[in-house]
Amino acid sequence: VEVMMMLLLTLTVVAGLLYQTSLANKMKAECEKRCHASLSVQQRANLCNQEEYSLGPAACSVMAKESLHLRYEDIYKLCHEASSVAPVECLLKLDSKDRNEFGFNICAKAASTIPSECFRRVLSMGKVNKK
Repeated sequence: VEVMMMLLLTLTVVAGLLYQTSLANKMKAECEKRCHASLSVQQRANLCNQEEYSLGPAACSVMAKESLHLRYEDIYKLCHEASSVAPVECLLKLDSKDRNEFGFNICAKAASTIPSECFRRVLSMGKVNKK
């Protein structure tokens, strides 16, 4: 009986791991499918390669390409860990000079526009030495 219980427990754990792997593979495939059409297969795979799979990088890549016309390298910096389009929205809150100089450091991994709004607020107070 004890051996049967151990076997059942082991099978349950293995089934759970297989299900998680299958779900992760499906999420990764869906992310890759939803990326901006201009990205290559390899670029899509790199962009969607996260520990916790979400569709965030795909949505972020579409918005980044369509609203900012970013190159893949910049899309990757901005979106590869995104959980939504927030990094792009954050970047759009900065003027183009600040966007190019500071935007990716400020907005990558952003969950909202707060980082860029804070940056603009501090900048308007004259507290940021851009050098």
